[in-house]
Amino acid sequence: MNKKITISVGVIIIVLIAIFVGYLLGRSSVQIPEPKTIVETKWLKGEVVRDTVLLPIPYLITITDTVPVFVATDTAKLYAVWQDYYLQRHYNLDFSNDTLGVFKVNAVVGQNKLFSATSTVQPNIRTVTERQVIYKVPKVQFYGIMGTSVDLRTNKIQFGVDLRQKYMIGVSGIRLDNKYGYTIDAGIKF
Repeated sequence: MNKKITISVGVIIIVLIAIFVGYLLGRSSVQIPEPKTIVETKWLKGEVVRDTVLLPIPYLITITDTVPVFVATDTAKLYAVWQDYYLQRHYNLDFSNDTLGVFKVNAVVGQNKLFSATSTVQPNIRTVTERQVIYKVPKVQFYGIMGTSVDLRTNKIQFGVDLRQKYMIGVSGIRLDNKYGYTIDAGIKF
């Protein structure tokens, strides 16, 4: 009788030591993933800005030292030169690209000067969105396990609770031939 008690106490001590060592090994091997930062860059169209300059004043007028040499010319050619001088030329200049956005200038030029300039600017705006992905461990999860032996003589069913994906507490029902047994289970994930 004394031998049975010693074996039972020894088995309990070995099981407790195994659980403690398993707990220490499990704690050292578990790594919680670091939060991940995701950076998204988007280009959006900005507000359209329109600006008009009527009769702009030149900021610099340069006088050259060279004197033109007058050449006898035909009256028809002279008339064509004067006609060309008084023409108004309208320019639609488009400096847009994918990086800057829309940049258009409409200019009117005549008589060797700029009559008006109208610009349309719609810049691309870079938007950077930063978000952190933090992995959360569910506090409580339920589980169920069913099993059987190859010869179908032994069957087992188990239900339980998984706490923080670390500790497991459950109840098992075991059938061996026509005998039934029930156990209360506890465990630690390594």
